[in-house]
Amino acid sequence: MARISVSKHSILSLVDSRSSLRQLKQIHNQLLINGYLNDAHFLGQFVAAIALKSPNHLEYSNLVLHQCHTPTLFALNCMIRAHSKSSTPQKSFHFFNKIFHCGNCISPDNYTFNFLVRASAQLLARRIGPAVHGSLIKYGFEFDPHVQSGLIFMYSELGFLCSCHQVFESIPNPDLVCQTAMVSACAKCGDVGFARKLRGQTLKYNKFYAVLQNPKWNTLLLRDTRLLKSVGFMGRVTQR
Repeated sequence: MARISVSKHSILSLVDSRSSLRQLKQIHNQLLINGYLNDAHFLGQFVAAIALKSPNHLEYSNLVLHQCHTPTLFALNCMIRAHSKSSTPQKSFHFFNKIFHCGNCISPDNYTFNFLVRASAQLLARRIGPAVHGSLIKYGFEFDPHVQSGLIFMYSELGFLCSCHQVFESIPNPDLVCQTAMVSACAKCGDVGFARKLRGQTLKYNKFYAVLQNPKWNTLLLRDTRLLKSVGFMGRVTQR
């Protein structure tokens, strides 16, 4: 009986947040039968699909990735990202170390460090965060906007307000995301004075108002509404 070849992308599209472990194994078998997992790049896409679309089965994506001796940076970054948002952020560092020992001469990029910084914030480990910061400086990603805002968030979670200031003041033209992260750090740590200064020198009311309307940032910014009112942000919003 002739084997029916199925498009790799049509099989991959079957992975979603509702996929059970049994279904993932069936999809995996189909990919093996059709010989698609011999391609390291496609295997990386499969791993990423499981890790990001079906995060309840992260361990299974670990097993799939383990079958590849030369994983792509994309696949490893996806595993770092998935674990940074999970209950096991410490496993992000296992995949970070794998970048240097997988034998295919890849190096971390700005996405790697962005996700690693988020994992450090989740861990609340006071030694790990600064070590990650030192490593990303070594690789030249200290000026990446996503990494910068992540560092401010990480240091605020660790309670290192001085480090938040150092990162923020090292940014020549902080974008709205970095400004928002700094306001949030002020709200968390109670730095009313710097929040007032930030309001007067960098944040524009119309932009800040737009951010408040974004549900993604709303919870983050309103951790301490009393502080925001005291520096004039909330009063301005209520006037609209």
